[in-house]
Amino acid sequence: MITMLIGVIAALALVLMIATCSWGETTGSQTLTVIVPASSEVIAPPAVTTTRQGNEDNTIFLPQRWIVGGNGNAGMAVDFSIRHAFTHVDDPTQKRDARISLSIADHVGQASWIVTQPNDTTNVRLGDEIASVQATSDTVGTVHVDLQIEFVSKSIDVLQPGEYGATVITTITMN
Repeated sequence: MITMLIGVIAALALVLMIATCSWGETTGSQTLTVIVPASSEVIAPPAVTTTRQGNEDNTIFLPQRWIVGGNGNAGMAVDFSIRHAFTHVDDPTQKRDARISLSIADHVGQASWIVTQPNDTTNVRLGDEIASVQATSDTVGTVHVDLQIEFVSKSIDVLQPGEYGATVITTITMN
């Protein structure tokens, strides 16, 4: 009987040992990393054409909505420039000043946006054909801005008929 009891105890001990030991157990792990590069984006509105009405002083385009965003941790500076005054497409000697104004419509994200240069005008007579406006942010975010563009011409000007064109160029610099 004692032999039988010792056999049962030994068998029970063996079962417990097998249940608590893991033979050949291995572990593994995996680290997943996503690299997000610094980036920026500009969405420009489509081209716009308008017709000058009679002898009005300035021809004012409707506000043009631009969307600018970036993920620079220190924010970014955004420059909108007209690099050449309004120029007649068939006679580049015929030029008229351009005025550009910037305002912030709204923004998305945590960035605070500040307009640092709200308006500027070219001065063809003095050889200044560049007009620039700027805004800056302090962190990651997207801004919707309105640009107001004007074809500046006094009512006494005699304008050569035809199309005059100007282009707005945007430059983003990460802070």
